[in-house]
Formats: sequence, C-alpha cells, structure tokens
Amino acid sequence: MNVFMPRRDTTFVLIANCLFHLAKNPEIWAQLRAESIGNVLQETLRLQGPAGRSQLLALKNTILPVGGGPDGQSPILVEQGDVVALNTWGPNHDKDISTGISICTGGNDVDEFKPQRLNDKRMV
Repeated sequence: MNVFMPRRDTTFVLIANCLFHLAKNPEIWAQLRAESIGNVLQETLRLQGPAGRSQLLALKNTILPVGGGPDGQSPILVEQGDVVALNTWGPNHDKDISTGISICTGGNDVDEFKPQRLNDKRMV
C-alpha cells in the first residue's frame, strides 16, 4: 500500500498505520464500513470539504442546459471569459434547506458534527 505524505507528521503516520492494520484485518474494516466510517467521512466533507468553492474560467461561449430562470430549468449562457463558481459550502450549512440538494436536511444543527444524520440516507 502506498500513502502520500507531503510532510512527516504524526497524524499522517497514525492514519497510515491505522490503514495498514485495517488492510490486514478485512473483517474489522468491513465492520467499520457497515457501521459508521462512511457517515463520519461524509459528515466531515459536509462540514469542512477540501474546497468550499470551485471556480472555472470559460474558454469559449457555451450554454448550460439548466440552472437559469425562476424555476432553475432554463438554459444559462456562459460567455468566453466568464468565471463560473460552484459554492459547495453554502447548501450544506443552510438552515432552511429541506430538499434533496444537500445531505443535510436543514434545521438548527447544520453546523454540528453529527454523522448519525446520514444513517438512513444513501449517498450516490
């Protein structure tokens, strides 16, 4: 197994050693996967993803098929030189969200670390 460690840091060594032992004990890894590790990782990504916003520069004129208009179903013209930004942080921290656009279903606890909120949800 290869693990990329840009620095020699005790946290990275701990994680590498943990992964080593889990690789040698697949039954324990399967138990972790079945119980909660996926929820812990998804909840961590929801709270503090590696990129809160992603930006792309349009190299040519293009049309996005949906996302515009009051209902979000109209096309959007993106002209050459426009910057398109995707906000991944906002929907996951919005107390008013109650739709399927986020793994969080809104409420006053959106800023709390609660992996159990994902127990009955399937990530695709």
